[in-house]
Amino acid sequence: MRFYQKDSVQKYSQAASYGRSEAHINFQKVKKLLLTITLNSNLANFKRTLFINRTALATSRGFYSDRAMLNDCKMDNPPPLPALLIDASGQCLATGVLGTKNTWQSYNELNGTALETLFKCIEKTLKDANAELNQIRSFICCVGPGSVLGLRLAVMAVETWARIHFRKAPVYTYNSLDYCATILQFDQIKLGGSILVSDWKKDAWHAVKLLEDQECKLEVIDSETLRTWNGAIFHLPQRKGWQDPPANCTTIKYQPKRIIECIDSGILNYCESIELFSSTVNSYKKWIPKRHGST
Repeated sequence: MRFYQKDSVQKYSQAASYGRSEAHINFQKVKKLLLTITLNSNLANFKRTLFINRTALATSRGFYSDRAMLNDCKMDNPPPLPALLIDASGQCLATGVLGTKNTWQSYNELNGTALETLFKCIEKTLKDANAELNQIRSFICCVGPGSVLGLRLAVMAVETWARIHFRKAPVYTYNSLDYCATILQFDQIKLGGSILVSDWKKDAWHAVKLLEDQECKLEVIDSETLRTWNGAIFHLPQRKGWQDPPANCTTIKYQPKRIIECIDSGILNYCESIELFSSTVNSYKKWIPKRHGST
């Protein structure tokens, strides 16, 4: 299994470390944490994956999978249960095992940095549910917006475990802001003319406009648009904020535990490979091995 850990960790860790000081982490420690929790499961069911060509694994996610199971896991169908939820987008790290009849077998939220806390939270949740990793039939993962490092660590873990699963467990994702907008619609009688915002970067906000007879759509707005908004403003705090909350806003609490109320609302999306939410197209510069000069 070591060869696969190396490929997947490098793939997502390199992306996490690019251009962000907080993501310059000890990758050896990440691999050790990921390997430790994986070895705590029953690896007897996974031993045949050790002999599969590493190139085939990297290029074809379903190389050794039971494709019949995937055909039953289309976007319109609910996730096979039990499902493991991992949400590292908010101020707390949340994990849970979703059991039959949309109830939690276990659920935990822990404060702390993603690197030191996420895998501890997952281990505790599996232990509380009296479940092994190889008993999980599907994964549910938040793709943001939110904490970049936390989201990428969660994706790294889910992609790894879903692939080494003896039947290739299907993966479902959801957007944190779309999810909160759905919960607001459940809780509020009238939301017409309201807006839900979350800090993105200086003078820019992720926003979902809750307008009557219009489909909710996530977009980016500037601070001036927010200042001149006439309706109610709901604010979802992030782990790190670039600016103060909007004036006269209502701050809402992020509650991943309530995802069970949205299973039938279409908030979950089945995916072959996880892609984190991004407001912009990433651009990269070629690295040149040249020493920096004084001028």
